[in-house]
Amino acid sequence: MMAYDCKTENILAVLVLYERDIEQAESLITLKSLLSESINTRLVLKHILIYDNSERPHTLKLSDSTSNVTYVHNHHNGGTVAAYIEAIELAQKIAADWLLLLDQDTILPLNYLTSAANELNKTQVSRIDALIPYVKHGEEIISPTLLTKYGSMIPFTYGRNKNEFNVVTAISSGALLRRQSLKKIFPLPLGIWLDYVDHCIFLQFHKLGYQILVFDSVIEHDLSVKSPLNITEFRILSILHGEYIIIRMLGWYAILFYPVRFVGRLLKYSVKNPKLLIPMLKWVFSPSYFK
Repeated sequence: MMAYDCKTENILAVLVLYERDIEQAESLITLKSLLSESINTRLVLKHILIYDNSERPHTLKLSDSTSNVTYVHNHHNGGTVAAYIEAIELAQKIAADWLLLLDQDTILPLNYLTSAANELNKTQVSRIDALIPYVKHGEEIISPTLLTKYGSMIPFTYGRNKNEFNVVTAISSGALLRRQSLKKIFPLPLGIWLDYVDHCIFLQFHKLGYQILVFDSVIEHDLSVKSPLNITEFRILSILHGEYIIIRMLGWYAILFYPVRFVGRLLKYSVKNPKLLIPMLKWVFSPSYFK
């Protein structure tokens, strides 16, 4: 087993909000506990960035208004991309080595950083660029997954991630990403701002040969798009556009197979949320689809 440099590596947590009171964000209580603790571990939470995409700003409690918490309001709703750009800049200023990405619906366990640090200490790889936990929506493991050359997502297994055509990917919430590695892949392709930001990040990591480590921690996350009835017309257009950018990044196999995927989604929503059919059909016949 390779020994590691015992220096402390600092973390900036970026919590992205949208039309949610700050105190109702599931992971904030855990973050504040981790911030106040002095624990003997390799990974230490140094700062929290609360990035609020709500139309109106929210107010931090007096107890949260400390030098270790930064609140940024963006009433234009820049999505997760705007939050991550802000986080990268702030992390550089405060000399944070890692970014912990979170959104308002993620429940973070108290031992999360300890588990991540233990796994990082055990690895024989000299440099890890991303630490990914297992993520559950209800009883279903939804992350990580493997992104195939056809653009489909298949269950993650250690035995299959060696396939050169498969990309280890994950939802961004709960992921620990090395700040320097994340900075190198920005800016992301135009049009990626909310949906598929996570898969775009991990696809870029894959192309650059970055090392991704999946560690044995399970976090809970409420994935809104799992319920078709919660998807608005605006959101389905964001999903379709983001997905197609990823398809084009994957290449011809994915592009040729994409119509089959689109028809499958169209049939699914025709039953579960028929109001999405017209915007989906308008999108597929729009000029942007054929660019």
